[in-house]
Amino acid sequence: MTDSDNTIDLQQQMIDLFEQEDMVAFFDVSHDYVEDDVKSTLEGLCKITKPKDNLSGTDCIFMTFIFDTPDEKHWAKADALVQEVSWESLADEVEELDSILSMPTDSLADSGHYLKQLDIYLAANTTVGKAFLSSKLLLPLEKISGLKSRNLSFWEDYNQTDLANRIEALKSGIPNF
Repeated sequence: MTDSDNTIDLQQQMIDLFEQEDMVAFFDVSHDYVEDDVKSTLEGLCKITKPKDNLSGTDCIFMTFIFDTPDEKHWAKADALVQEVSWESLADEVEELDSILSMPTDSLADSGHYLKQLDIYLAANTTVGKAFLSSKLLLPLEKISGLKSRNLSFWEDYNQTDLANRIEALKSGIPNF
């Protein structure tokens, strides 16, 4: 979406994108590293969604990694991490995955966040549920990326009315997102 001076409204585009997806699960991610003899951690969140209206008939999920990048150092570390991972190799590790399309990174250094999305195409008859995500997807993801995952939460376990209210509050209150 653009306004009258052809400026792209990234926040509105993100909101529009979220409204086209159904949330499946989310979890915390972190990556420990040492730089100049100082231990640091890159932290973020990964959300797993699926298309609301699957008109193409293709079974897929979307994994969106949102790293907290409060400064240029963290942004550069997130960018380096994302660029060095062979995301497509996840399909070699998990037989239920047909292919993975690593989308171009959509990140602005001054936004405070670094985003990376994977479109994951599933083998026929793959059910994306708690068992699949917790026992089949997360460990291989950690193996290929070096990320640590924790606090896997499933959307269906939450009070949907309360969550919808929280999301609306977030949409209206997150600057530069």
